[in-house]
Amino acid sequence: MDALAALKQRTSFMEVVSNHDGWQLDEDAARNIFTELLSNVIRHGASPVSLALECEGVDVNFRLAESGRGFDKAIGLPPMTSEHGRGLFVVSQMAQRLDVDGNPRGTKIVATLPRIAQRRESGPSG
Repeated sequence: MDALAALKQRTSFMEVVSNHDGWQLDEDAARNIFTELLSNVIRHGASPVSLALECEGVDVNFRLAESGRGFDKAIGLPPMTSEHGRGLFVVSQMAQRLDVDGNPRGTKIVATLPRIAQRRESGPSG
Protein backbone atom coordinates (compact mmCIF):
# COMPACT_ATOMS: atom_id res chain seq x y z
CA MET A 1 0.00 0.00 0.00
CA ASP A 2 1.15 3.56 -0.64
CA ALA A 3 2.23 5.38 2.57
CA LEU A 4 -0.12 8.32 1.95
CA ALA A 5 -3.04 5.93 1.39
CA ALA A 6 -2.04 4.12 4.60
CA LEU A 7 -2.10 7.41 6.55
CA LYS A 8 -5.68 7.90 5.36
CA GLN A 9 -6.57 4.65 7.16
CA ARG A 10 -6.10 6.38 10.54
CA THR A 11 -9.86 6.49 11.20
CA SER A 12 -10.16 2.73 10.63
CA PHE A 13 -7.10 2.12 12.82
CA MET A 14 -8.61 4.19 15.61
CA GLU A 15 -11.96 2.37 15.36
CA VAL A 16 -10.17 -0.92 16.01
CA VAL A 17 -8.13 0.59 18.86
CA SER A 18 -11.22 2.15 20.44
CA ASN A 19 -13.66 -0.72 20.03
CA HIS A 20 -11.60 -3.79 20.89
CA ASP A 21 -12.84 -5.24 24.19
CA GLY A 22 -10.28 -5.35 26.94
CA TRP A 23 -7.48 -3.38 25.30
CA GLN A 24 -8.01 -0.08 27.17
CA LEU A 25 -5.34 1.63 25.07
CA ASP A 26 -4.28 5.24 25.37
CA GLU A 27 -6.12 6.39 22.26
CA ASP A 28 -4.33 9.74 21.98
CA ALA A 29 -0.94 8.04 22.10
CA ALA A 30 -2.06 5.37 19.59
CA ARG A 31 -3.30 8.03 17.15
CA ASN A 32 -0.08 10.04 17.49
CA ILE A 33 2.12 6.96 17.07
CA PHE A 34 0.25 5.90 13.92
CA THR A 35 0.39 9.41 12.45
CA GLU A 36 4.02 10.11 13.32
CA LEU A 37 5.34 6.81 11.99
CA LEU A 38 3.49 7.09 8.70
CA SER A 39 4.45 10.75 8.36
CA ASN A 40 8.08 9.69 8.78
CA VAL A 41 7.70 7.14 5.98
CA ILE A 42 6.13 9.76 3.71
CA ARG A 43 8.96 12.20 4.44
CA HIS A 44 11.97 9.89 4.72
CA GLY A 45 11.00 6.38 3.57
CA ALA A 46 9.36 4.76 0.58
CA SER A 47 6.24 2.90 -0.40
CA PRO A 48 4.95 0.31 -0.41
CA VAL A 49 4.29 -0.06 3.30
CA SER A 50 2.60 -2.77 5.27
CA LEU A 51 0.69 -2.21 8.51
CA ALA A 52 -0.52 -4.61 11.17
CA LEU A 53 -2.09 -4.35 14.61
CA GLU A 54 -1.40 -7.49 16.62
CA CYS A 55 -1.88 -8.86 20.12
CA GLU A 56 1.15 -10.58 21.62
CA GLY A 57 0.36 -11.74 25.11
CA VAL A 58 -0.75 -8.63 26.98
CA ASP A 59 0.85 -6.26 24.42
CA VAL A 60 -0.83 -4.64 21.45
CA ASN A 61 1.76 -3.94 18.77
CA PHE A 62 1.52 -1.65 15.76
CA ARG A 63 3.83 -2.99 13.06
CA LEU A 64 4.94 -0.93 10.10
CA ALA A 65 7.34 -1.96 7.35
CA GLU A 66 8.53 0.44 4.68
CA SER A 67 10.57 -0.10 1.53
CA GLY A 68 13.10 2.75 1.54
CA ARG A 69 16.81 2.95 2.38
CA GLY A 70 16.13 2.28 6.04
CA PHE A 71 15.78 4.64 8.99
CA ASP A 72 18.60 5.48 11.35
CA LYS A 73 18.28 3.20 14.37
CA ALA A 74 19.25 5.97 16.82
CA ILE A 75 16.22 6.88 18.91
CA GLY A 76 17.80 9.27 21.42
CA LEU A 77 16.94 12.94 21.84
CA PRO A 78 18.38 14.70 18.78
CA PRO A 79 20.27 18.00 19.02
CA MET A 80 17.99 21.06 19.08
CA THR A 81 19.24 22.17 15.64
CA SER A 82 18.83 18.75 14.01
CA GLU A 83 16.40 18.39 11.11
CA HIS A 84 16.08 14.64 11.73
CA GLY A 85 15.37 12.22 14.56
CA ARG A 86 12.60 13.98 16.45
CA GLY A 87 9.78 11.79 15.15
CA LEU A 88 11.19 8.48 16.34
CA PHE A 89 12.17 10.06 19.65
CA VAL A 90 8.62 11.35 20.18
CA VAL A 91 7.18 7.92 19.33
CA SER A 92 9.65 6.27 21.72
CA GLN A 93 8.31 8.45 24.52
CA MET A 94 4.66 7.66 23.77
CA ALA A 95 5.01 3.91 23.13
CA GLN A 96 5.58 1.31 25.82
CA ARG A 97 8.36 -0.03 23.62
CA LEU A 98 9.73 0.91 20.20
CA ASP A 99 11.88 -1.41 18.10
CA VAL A 100 13.42 -0.20 14.84
CA ASP A 101 15.19 -2.57 12.46
CA GLY A 102 16.51 -0.66 9.46
CA ASN A 103 18.63 -1.92 6.61
CA PRO A 104 19.22 -0.82 2.99
CA ARG A 105 16.06 -2.70 1.88
CA GLY A 106 13.71 -0.94 4.29
CA THR A 107 12.75 -0.57 7.91
CA LYS A 108 10.56 -2.62 10.20
CA ILE A 109 9.14 -0.80 13.20
CA VAL A 110 7.20 -2.27 16.11
CA ALA A 111 5.56 0.14 18.55
CA THR A 112 3.90 -1.38 21.60
CA LEU A 113 0.85 0.78 22.22
CA PRO A 114 0.44 1.98 25.80
CA ARG A 115 -2.58 1.07 27.85
CA ILE A 116 -4.28 3.88 29.75
CA ALA A 117 -2.76 2.84 33.09
CA GLN A 118 0.69 2.19 31.54
CA ARG A 119 1.34 5.55 29.90
CA ARG A 120 4.73 6.88 30.84
CA GLU A 121 4.78 9.78 33.25
CA SER A 122 6.70 12.83 32.12
CA GLY A 123 8.81 14.69 34.62
CA PRO A 124 9.59 13.79 38.21
CA SER A 125 7.00 11.97 40.22
CA GLY A 126 5.70 13.73 43.25
